[in-house]
Amino acid sequence: MEEEYLVYDDDGSLLGKFSDVDSLYSFVLEKTKDGKKVKIKSHSKVYFLL
Repeated sequence: MEEEYLVYDDDGSLLGKFSDVDSLYSFVLEKTKDGKKVKIKSHSKVYFLL
């Protein structure tokens, strides 16, 4: 089974769904370069990026 990563903003709005880490990393890097906070959820883990 492949992992699915969900990216949310501070308000809890879904920003994107990703099945591979490379696409996830590129998206999060773009969203956070201006200091925005995002929350990444996977099936078994939750990551906070500040």
